[in-house]
Amino acid sequence: MNIVLVENYNKLIAPEDEVYILGDCMLKNDSIGIKLLSQLNGHKYLAIGNHDTNSRIIKYCDAGIFDDIQFAYRFHYHKWHFYATHYPTITSNANDTRKYCLCGHSHTKNKFAHWEFGCYHCELDAHENAPVNIEEIIEDIKLERNSNNG
Repeated sequence: MNIVLVENYNKLIAPEDEVYILGDCMLKNDSIGIKLLSQLNGHKYLAIGNHDTNSRIIKYCDAGIFDDIQFAYRFHYHKWHFYATHYPTITSNANDTRKYCLCGHSHTKNKFAHWEFGCYHCELDAHENAPVNIEEIIEDIKLERNSNNG
C-alpha cells in the first residue's frame, strides 16, 4: 500500500511543486514513515494532524521532510481564498463564494462532506489515493456550486 501511495504521489508531483499535506503523515513505525516521506517529490508544507505528535514533528524536522510545519495555512490562488488544515473548519458557508476550507482528517470518500460549512475534503480516500491539485479543487467546487444552484 505504501509503495503505491508514493508512486501515485510522485506521478503527479514534480520536485519543484508546492504541496500542502493536511496531516497524519505516519502511523506506527516512524522510521518506515520517515523513509517513505523522504521519497515524496515537491516542497512540502505540513498542516499538523492529530497523529503528528510532538515527537514525530521533531523527526520530520530532523529529516528535513517539510519546508514548513504549521497548524494551518491561508493562501490565495487567483481570486480564490483557502484555509488548509487537517480538521474540517468552519471558515464560511457554501454560499460564500471563493472562500473554502481544505481539510484531510475525516477519511471520507465524499469530498463535499461538511459542504454546508464551505469544506472540501482532500483526503486520499476522496481522491483515489492520490494528491489533488488546486485546479481540480476549483473545478470540483464550481461544479458543486452550480449543481446546488440549479
